[in-house]
Amino acid sequence: MKKKKELILGVSLIVIIIAMAIVLVIINKDDKKEFEDVQVTTTVEESTKANDSNNTFMEETIIKCCYELRYIFAINEFDDISTVSVNKLAQYGLCHLYYNSLLDIPASDELEYRDASKKDIEAVLKSQFNVEGLNLEESDIYNKAEQKFEMWVPNYSQQITYDYTVTDNGDNLTINVVYYEDEIRSKVKSEATINVAKEGDLYYIKSLH
Repeated sequence: MKKKKELILGVSLIVIIIAMAIVLVIINKDDKKEFEDVQVTTTVEESTKANDSNNTFMEETIIKCCYELRYIFAINEFDDISTVSVNKLAQYGLCHLYYNSLLDIPASDELEYRDASKKDIEAVLKSQFNVEGLNLEESDIYNKAEQKFEMWVPNYSQQITYDYTVTDNGDNLTINVVYYEDEIRSKVKSEATINVAKEGDLYYIKSLH
């Protein structure tokens, strides 16, 4: 009788242990799924924020973007953005999917892999330059086999110093900028004139000189 009770007790303990193990597996699985969902949501929110065509006029963001055009993407000036190399524009669009300004991203020594669809990059270029219909597939970063754009993005985080004035011309604005080499403004790096046009609620860069 005693052995029978011990056997029943042993079986009960095994059943309890198995049940607890199953519960832990389910909890871990749910936690993992919740974490993955949060990651995806964060990416979407960042992308939406960076390319919200309803954003109001943000002159300092535009000034930083023009600095990037000139000193990161080697686009010194333009009157018509559609005449610029699609390779440079595709890279610019991909980098700006996640950030309004590449200069303000958290500093890091690591390269970051990014990929995007043509539609994603077109949305960035539309919101910043009001341009459409580019042959972006001609870009070096377009993967024809997978039909997506991809590249390893360096970290461009840096502080820049500048002065600027904004002139409202009615249907457009002119931003005159002086970029400096250092914080104390001891030496001018370059000067730029940015023409910003407005279409509905969208302010976009029309030209850079």
